[in-house]
Amino acid sequence: PEVSKRLQLPIHRADKRYFPVYRDKNQEPLGIISEVCIEMGMTIVTIRGIVQVFNHFSVPIMIHHYMNGRAVEVGSVQPNASFNVPINFIHDNLKELHFSIAGYRTSTQGLSWKECPGNSTLLKSLQCDPVNTYEPLYINAIRERFDVYFEISSRFTILSACYVIRLRPPLILRN
Repeated sequence: PEVSKRLQLPIHRADKRYFPVYRDKNQEPLGIISEVCIEMGMTIVTIRGIVQVFNHFSVPIMIHHYMNGRAVEVGSVQPNASFNVPINFIHDNLKELHFSIAGYRTSTQGLSWKECPGNSTLLKSLQCDPVNTYEPLYINAIRERFDVYFEISSRFTILSACYVIRLRPPLILRN
């Protein structure tokens, strides 16, 4: 709400673009991604933050963020679906997300999308303690970094990136 800026979004090609929105000269910019895709002759434009969470589990996963020492639920991501993390939870001081599944507590360790910016992939194993049982639940959280075009140019910059956090079980059995 404190920023008033107009963006020119190119929609002639199906691609992703990064747009920085500066709140103050001394702060890092809010990252906005415009994602253009074409499906069945329709152009679909999605404006979102730079972080998405994809759930590879067969149950919904709740996404949490710690504010003032307590966990705040950001949202829920359904099985085999993605969730666009709201911008105000992406660009806070911690830049860290925590996860939980029904019957388990929120993971004590979180995953920061900003951690190890030089690596395109970051893997962490997160533990969720049980509420009524004795076995903890483990979530493999894989953060992937993708370069996207900077504004209306055809170049990439250090800032122009988006992140996908993939939540996977540590073991999958298939028959």
